[in-house]
Amino acid sequence: MDQLYFPVSALAHVSALAAVLIASIVDLATRRIPNEFTLTIGLLGLLFAFGVGGLPGLIGAMAGFAVVLGLLLPGFLLGFTGGGDLKLMAALGCFLGPELSLHAVLLYYPIGAVVALLFAVYAAWHQGRSGPFARYRVMARTSFTSGRFVYMRPSPNESMGARLPMAPAIACAVLAAPFLFD
Repeated sequence: MDQLYFPVSALAHVSALAAVLIASIVDLATRRIPNEFTLTIGLLGLLFAFGVGGLPGLIGAMAGFAVVLGLLLPGFLLGFTGGGDLKLMAALGCFLGPELSLHAVLLYYPIGAVVALLFAVYAAWHQGRSGPFARYRVMARTSFTSGRFVYMRPSPNESMGARLPMAPAIACAVLAAPFLFD
């Protein structure tokens, strides 16, 4: 193989889609993505990449993992991205390789923002919960005046205090990435 990173095959993309669809069902039902599942997906992605592309394929899979980790880890550390979502997307990066992983993350951000906004509106409308927007205003004002980022945890009655099932947003991003960026 002449290229350092092999192009993502249709089988790799279908495998990633199958994994993220299963994760979506589990996430919607339980509001969590089990560590065992993401570890299995990551290992299968590495094995698949090595089997298809040899050492360059394995390097490409690890690069896909690293791209996702590098892009989503800051959001996780700031409390905006869940650990299960980070681990799932990083595991899928092993199937997707670095370029498609980058594209999927770029799509995940706006899709995830829309899902979070819809969830906040739904929760406020149907469950009588408060939205996160007052907390966001205080965070922004305090961060601006202090010169450093300030994070406030959501209150139990806030719509964003509940875990959001973001695996479906990840699934949409993984599905759309090759079609929108190819």
